[in-house]
Amino acid sequence: PVTRRFFDRLGVGPGWRCLDVGAGPGLVTLDLRGFVGDTGEVTALEPSATFRTWLTEQVRSHRWTNLNIVAGTSYEIALPPRYFDLIFVRWVIGFVPDPAAFLAPLLPALKPGGIIAVQDYVHHGCALFPEGGPWDAFPELRRRWWRSGGGDPYVAAHLPPILTRLGLKVIDYTPT
Repeated sequence: PVTRRFFDRLGVGPGWRCLDVGAGPGLVTLDLRGFVGDTGEVTALEPSATFRTWLTEQVRSHRWTNLNIVAGTSYEIALPPRYFDLIFVRWVIGFVPDPAAFLAPLLPALKPGGIIAVQDYVHHGCALFPEGGPWDAFPELRRRWWRSGGGDPYVAAHLPPILTRLGLKVIDYTPT
């Protein structure tokens, strides 16, 4: 529901061309397909063969011809220039060592006036009540794990200056 409201706020609709970056199993990709309908197009960019296989089966079972699945990451893929109305990145940049370097190769694929939209975490952790016991250590262990791969569990708090350095204008920053 949070992501659907996000797409509503952005005005995503029929005819849009959308790129879902780090699509995972494609659950948001399928939602985007619902927004753009038969006249739009959705491309799922995903490095995992397992996730791409599952999404391919979904596309095949629905007989969609306007949902593309591409193997790779933003670092590796050549995207068509000035093509997408929306580039959507959810729960990805918090796991990469340099969010700006991850996002920068995507920007040339954005149409003039297009939108790059990011959903990510300020992940302080989880809590269990009543407190006491081994679970109390979990939030800090989770943050350490996140950082061990170069990620930032608080990346969403740092997004506005990252996007500004990339030459983007931040038009909406809404914590959920």
